[in-house]
Amino acid sequence: MNESLSILVVDDDEGVCDAVSQTLEQLGHSVRSAHTLAAARSEGGVRVPDAVFLDLRLPDGNGVDYLAELKRDHPHVEVIVITGYPDVDLAVRSMRLGATDLL
Repeated sequence: MNESLSILVVDDDEGVCDAVSQTLEQLGHSVRSAHTLAAARSEGGVRVPDAVFLDLRLPDGNGVDYLAELKRDHPHVEVIVITGYPDVDLAVRSMRLGATDLL
């Protein structure tokens, strides 16, 4: 039996959030979503998730900054970076900061 995880999906594209959230919920996980960095920080402050699917480009900041905060404050949180903009420097920086994977 799979363990149900608490997952936060952070992406400014509501369609991406909905698609990822729906898939994860169908797998039995508890999913919350945020469309801005401020909303992600707020959601993460209410209940620290087990995992975060994190977009790098958000309207009010850089997802890499949130990744660094998460790994500093909650090193056990798994972070999967999702982005539609391939950027080698950001990908390398994300992995060095502790991202589990990059999609």
